[in-house]
Amino acid sequence: MTQTADWTTNTGEVPRRHGWVRPALVAVAVLAVLSVVLVLTSRAQMQFYFSVGEVQQRSTELVGKALRVSGIVVPDSVQFDPVGLHLEFCLVDQVGGDQSPLRVHMVGQAPPDQMGGEAKAIAEGHLEQDGSFRAEALMMTCASKYQADLSQ
Repeated sequence: MTQTADWTTNTGEVPRRHGWVRPALVAVAVLAVLSVVLVLTSRAQMQFYFSVGEVQQRSTELVGKALRVSGIVVPDSVQFDPVGLHLEFCLVDQVGGDQSPLRVHMVGQAPPDQMGGEAKAIAEGHLEQDGSFRAEALMMTCASKYQADLSQ
Protein backbone atom coordinates (compact mmCIF):
# COMPACT_ATOMS: atom_id res chain seq x y z
CA MET A 1 0.00 0.00 0.00
CA THR A 2 1.12 3.47 -0.77
CA GLN A 3 1.03 6.18 1.78
CA THR A 4 0.56 9.74 0.86
CA ALA A 5 1.58 12.66 3.03
CA ASP A 6 -1.19 14.76 4.45
CA TRP A 7 -0.01 18.39 4.25
CA THR A 8 -3.16 19.76 5.75
CA THR A 9 -2.59 18.59 9.29
CA ASN A 10 -2.06 21.36 11.83
CA THR A 11 0.87 20.84 14.17
CA GLY A 12 -0.19 23.62 16.53
CA GLU A 13 2.67 26.00 15.70
CA VAL A 14 1.90 29.56 14.73
CA PRO A 15 4.06 30.73 11.82
CA ARG A 16 6.39 33.65 12.70
CA ARG A 17 5.80 36.23 10.04
CA HIS A 18 7.30 39.29 11.77
CA GLY A 19 10.13 37.88 13.89
CA TRP A 20 12.41 40.78 12.92
CA VAL A 21 10.19 43.53 14.38
CA ARG A 22 11.16 43.19 18.05
CA PRO A 23 14.97 43.13 17.45
CA ALA A 24 14.64 46.06 15.05
CA LEU A 25 12.73 48.11 17.65
CA VAL A 26 15.34 47.31 20.30
CA ALA A 27 18.14 48.35 17.92
CA VAL A 28 16.38 51.64 17.11
CA ALA A 29 15.87 52.37 20.82
CA VAL A 30 19.54 51.67 21.60
CA LEU A 31 20.68 53.90 18.74
CA ALA A 32 18.37 56.69 19.90
CA VAL A 33 19.74 56.54 23.46
CA LEU A 34 23.34 56.51 22.21
CA SER A 35 22.63 59.47 19.94
CA VAL A 36 21.17 61.51 22.79
CA VAL A 37 24.16 60.73 25.03
CA LEU A 38 26.59 61.65 22.25
CA VAL A 39 24.86 64.97 21.54
CA LEU A 40 24.69 65.94 25.22
CA THR A 41 28.34 65.13 25.90
CA SER A 42 29.57 66.86 22.76
CA ARG A 43 27.61 70.01 23.64
CA ALA A 44 29.29 70.07 27.03
CA GLN A 45 32.70 69.90 25.38
CA MET A 46 31.98 72.27 22.48
CA GLN A 47 33.17 75.39 24.27
CA PHE A 48 36.91 74.82 24.38
CA TYR A 49 37.62 77.89 26.49
CA PHE A 50 36.31 81.31 27.46
CA SER A 51 38.23 84.55 27.18
CA VAL A 52 38.78 86.61 30.33
CA GLY A 53 36.24 89.16 29.11
CA GLU A 54 33.59 86.48 28.53
CA VAL A 55 34.10 85.10 32.03
CA GLN A 56 33.79 88.55 33.56
CA GLN A 57 30.65 89.39 31.54
CA ARG A 58 28.93 86.10 32.35
CA SER A 59 30.29 85.69 35.88
CA THR A 60 26.90 85.26 37.58
CA GLU A 61 25.96 82.27 35.41
CA LEU A 62 29.46 80.72 35.40
CA VAL A 63 30.11 80.71 39.16
CA GLY A 64 30.84 77.17 40.33
CA LYS A 65 30.80 75.65 36.84
CA ALA A 66 33.78 73.80 35.41
CA LEU A 67 35.33 75.83 32.59
CA ARG A 68 38.52 76.79 30.81
CA VAL A 69 39.79 80.36 30.60
CA SER A 70 42.35 81.58 28.10
CA GLY A 71 44.34 84.73 28.52
CA ILE A 72 47.72 86.40 28.70
CA VAL A 73 49.61 86.29 31.98
CA VAL A 74 50.06 89.81 33.32
CA PRO A 75 53.80 90.51 33.60
CA ASP A 76 55.05 90.58 37.20
CA SER A 77 51.76 89.19 38.57
CA VAL A 78 53.07 85.67 39.18
CA GLN A 79 53.48 84.83 42.87
CA PHE A 80 54.55 81.36 43.98
CA ASP A 81 54.91 79.91 47.45
CA PRO A 82 57.18 76.85 47.08
CA VAL A 83 56.42 75.59 50.59
CA GLY A 84 52.65 75.35 50.13
CA LEU A 85 52.82 75.00 46.33
CA HIS A 86 50.43 77.93 46.02
CA LEU A 87 50.50 79.77 42.69
CA GLU A 88 48.73 83.06 41.98
CA PHE A 89 48.72 85.15 38.81
CA CYS A 90 46.46 87.39 36.75
CA LEU A 91 45.09 86.87 33.24
CA VAL A 92 43.89 89.47 30.73
CA ASP A 93 42.78 89.30 27.12
CA GLN A 94 45.18 92.02 26.02
CA VAL A 95 48.15 93.44 27.89
CA GLY A 96 47.95 97.20 28.27
CA GLY A 97 44.18 97.35 27.84
CA ASP A 98 41.72 98.80 30.31
CA GLN A 99 40.32 95.38 31.25
CA SER A 100 40.43 94.36 34.88
CA PRO A 101 42.53 91.22 35.30
CA LEU A 102 41.15 87.85 36.37
CA ARG A 103 42.95 86.62 39.48
CA VAL A 104 43.82 82.92 39.19
CA HIS A 105 44.99 80.79 42.13
CA MET A 106 46.12 77.21 42.13
CA VAL A 107 47.40 74.86 44.82
CA GLY A 108 49.64 71.86 44.27
CA GLN A 109 51.55 72.81 41.14
CA ALA A 110 54.69 74.85 40.47
CA PRO A 111 54.55 77.47 37.73
CA PRO A 112 55.56 76.18 34.30
CA ASP A 113 58.91 77.35 32.91
CA GLN A 114 57.15 79.17 30.04
CA MET A 115 55.20 81.36 32.48
CA GLY A 116 57.25 84.48 31.82
CA GLY A 117 55.93 87.91 30.95
CA GLU A 118 52.97 87.98 28.58
CA ALA A 119 52.79 84.21 28.17
CA LYS A 120 49.50 82.77 26.90
CA ALA A 121 47.83 80.35 29.28
CA ILE A 122 44.70 78.22 29.55
CA ALA A 123 43.51 77.58 33.10
CA GLU A 124 40.98 74.85 33.80
CA GLY A 125 38.89 75.01 36.95
CA HIS A 126 35.97 76.88 38.57
CA LEU A 127 34.95 80.51 38.92
CA GLU A 128 34.42 81.42 42.57
CA GLN A 129 31.87 83.77 44.17
CA ASP A 130 34.46 86.50 44.73
CA GLY A 131 35.27 86.63 41.00
CA SER A 132 38.58 84.81 41.25
CA PHE A 133 39.32 81.61 39.37
CA ARG A 134 40.39 78.42 41.18
CA ALA A 135 42.49 76.49 38.68
CA GLU A 136 42.99 72.75 38.85
CA ALA A 137 45.12 72.51 35.70
CA LEU A 138 47.25 75.00 33.83
CA MET A 139 48.46 74.76 30.24
CA MET A 140 50.78 77.18 28.52
CA THR A 141 50.27 77.72 24.81
CA CYS A 142 53.20 77.77 22.46
CA ALA A 143 55.06 81.05 22.71
CA SER A 144 55.31 83.16 19.56
CA LYS A 145 59.08 83.39 19.97
CA TYR A 146 59.28 79.78 18.75
CA GLN A 147 57.30 80.45 15.56
CA ALA A 148 59.15 80.99 12.30
CA ASP A 149 59.32 84.49 10.85
CA LEU A 150 57.40 84.24 7.55
CA SER A 151 57.67 87.92 6.62
CA GLN A 152 60.82 87.40 4.53
